[in-house]
Amino acid sequence: MTEEVIPPGKIKCFITGKLRKDTAEERVRQDVARSLVEEYGYDKSDIGIELPIKMGIAKKRADIVIFSENEEHTQENIYLIVEVKTEDIKPSDLKEGIGQLESYIAASKSFSNETRNLVKVVSSEKSEAQIPEQRKELWHELVELGIVSLHRINPGWNAGAYRRQEQERLSDALIIIGGGEGVEHLASLYVSHGKPVLPLDIPIGSSYGDGLGGAPLLSRLSVANPNRFIPRINNSTASRLASLNFERGKNSSEEYANSILEFLETIVKPQVFYVRLLNKDVSEFSFVENFFRNVVDPVVQNMNYHIKEMGKSETDEALINVEIFKEINNSSIVIADLSGLRPNSFMEMGYAFGLNKKVLLTAKEGTKLPFDSNAIPCYFWSPDRSNEEQQESFLDFWNKNINRPPLISANNII
Repeated sequence: MTEEVIPPGKIKCFITGKLRKDTAEERVRQDVARSLVEEYGYDKSDIGIELPIKMGIAKKRADIVIFSENEEHTQENIYLIVEVKTEDIKPSDLKEGIGQLESYIAASKSFSNETRNLVKVVSSEKSEAQIPEQRKELWHELVELGIVSLHRINPGWNAGAYRRQEQERLSDALIIIGGGEGVEHLASLYVSHGKPVLPLDIPIGSSYGDGLGGAPLLSRLSVANPNRFIPRINNSTASRLASLNFERGKNSSEEYANSILEFLETIVKPQVFYVRLLNKDVSEFSFVENFFRNVVDPVVQNMNYHIKEMGKSETDEALINVEIFKEINNSSIVIADLSGLRPNSFMEMGYAFGLNKKVLLTAKEGTKLPFDSNAIPCYFWSPDRSNEEQQESFLDFWNKNINRPPLISANNII
């Protein structure tokens, strides 16, 4: 039996069997790799050595990568990353220590090529300059890939009030933790436009020691008066808000997080308001009704929006016209169907546009829209086309038009 001879300056890889350069760090890697197999029970076939990790437009190699059992060795299937260093490297080293491992882990969470606008950030030059050095590369890559949608205020500006106005404009609901004056102002902006606010009483305090109490104070107020913070409440809303108390959840962070998510999924839903023909005596009513029930409803519900439709939803106001305008103000999106060319529909549509709401126009094929409305993109539907076909085409229309800019943009000095 011929004994394998390892050339001087080389070391045999325990995982791949290939020869590698004999260095202090390589010896550490081989010891760890052997331990992963012999002590921790991982299969050699599920372990990769020096796997390239795609980080935006760049690639870097991770020392040891463990993949999900029997899965293809791709970045999407990474289960564990091991970064090895010699004893003289401190864990706190930003380039060689934990900071390097964190950058690999963040990249290996592998957003798909289709992932876009996962996070919207309202930023300023000053706030971006304060990003820690070890995070800047990841930040720039996320922006370049379009995963983070960056909205910058004017160069040189750092006005918190202006940034908060942009934040409110770009989102449908607010979750707040800690903070002071800024958090209180932001919550007021959301509430004034009928958007849900969920304050959590996690006691992390305020950066500047200002305000009346920040999120913990607002959390107590929300339990006492939930309808001031959550536009759509029921008999259990106050008790469910109280159950999100940090003292009750701090012993199990996972249970606490799950209870928050459950509350968000069931209670804090952005609203879609329907502007449409409601008079059953009009000949086109049955067509409009079928379009909303069989085409619009499934699309809106699949996106997890709450539907507000006069005559079908519960009302809070004594006068229906007050309820209509209040709910348009409280809605993130307004779908205005102009079939039948009813004056009320045009009035409600105009009110929504005046509030800079996201408005989607629809109408039955053959509807002759007036001049002003005709200039706005409109989805024309037909009772002769299948529901499935129109659900797909309406969703496509939605995606193409939902982020259309306001009809009139404000003029700024700068």
